[in-house]
Amino acid sequence: MQLSLQAVQIYTPIVNRIISDTSATQHEVEYLMDYMLSLCHTEEFTNLFKKLCRGIFSRFPDTVYCYAKYYFEEYEDDYEGLVINKKFLRDNKFI
Repeated sequence: MQLSLQAVQIYTPIVNRIISDTSATQHEVEYLMDYMLSLCHTEEFTNLFKKLCRGIFSRFPDTVYCYAKYYFEEYEDDYEGLVINKKFLRDNKFI
């Protein structure tokens, strides 16, 4: 639990910067999301990941769709046949 709390503390300012910095590139966002995706083992970190998704959706919708799909493939048992659309993302708090 200690490490997951540290991860949230470390990544929160980075997530906030990416959300507020409109000059952040898609490459920067994807790089961050790659690392974050591997740490979504706790609710707190998953919420931070979803906050990032919500914060960047207007600029990088395809990236959010892609990483939401990766998230469900990695962390959910029933991902087979999931249709990742706007309603699905909204219902699961990715946007």
